[in-house]
Formats: sequence, structure tokens, C-alpha cells
Amino acid sequence: MLRVYILIVVAGLAEIGGGYLVWLWLRNGKSVVNTCWSFGQCLS
Repeated sequence: MLRVYILIVVAGLAEIGGGYLVWLWLRNGKSVVNTCWSFGQCLS
């Protein structure tokens, strides 16, 4: 049962992260690769 809760949390974080990437991409007008690189830099 704990595994299910962990998967739900991970899926939720992935959904939020994906939405954030699209928002950055539209806001900055940059390429998708550049946006993904920037997001990766924020996480580390």
C-alpha cells in the first residue's frame, strides 16, 4: 500500500514539473532543449 502512495506522489511531481516546463517554454520563448536544461539546473 505504501508503494501506491509513493507512486502517486511521484506521478504528481512529474505532472507539476511537466507543466512548469511548458510554462517556462511559453514565457521565455526559448527552445525546448534550453528549457529542459534550465529546469535540470534548478533541480541540482
